[in-house]
Amino acid sequence: MTGRMLDSFSVKIPLVIGAFFLITSTISFTIFQRYLSVFLIAALYVIYMIGFSFVFNNSLTYALQKLPLKLISDGNAVFNTLQQYAGSLGTSVASALLANGIGTDGKQSNYTGSRHIFILNFISCAIVVILIFSIQRKKNKYN
Repeated sequence: MTGRMLDSFSVKIPLVIGAFFLITSTISFTIFQRYLSVFLIAALYVIYMIGFSFVFNNSLTYALQKLPLKLISDGNAVFNTLQQYAGSLGTSVASALLANGIGTDGKQSNYTGSRHIFILNFISCAIVVILIFSIQRKKNKYN
């Protein structure tokens, strides 16, 4: 579905829709952290992954379309490498933030560390949204 949107419209439409889902889910995680249940976590995670699939797949396709044909395989390899690196770096940072909240009260420390992770995730998604809105439309020779 997102690929058809990319082909039918422009890259910006699916990216903006995905950004809406990403921001909605991350701000909801941050605001409703104290009230999270298994059902609410699952629902917000589904919303997050919908946004992620809109943004990641279409940004990968858009970026690879900008490369010359002979460099597309190299571009795909760079994307896969950076995805693995970013995933491991994100896991390390999240673990450090969670461990930083450790105190004498285990429940409060988990809350504090988790809150920092949710805020960092929201800031990361906000940066993605800013980058999405900075994408310029390609000017043709008649504009």
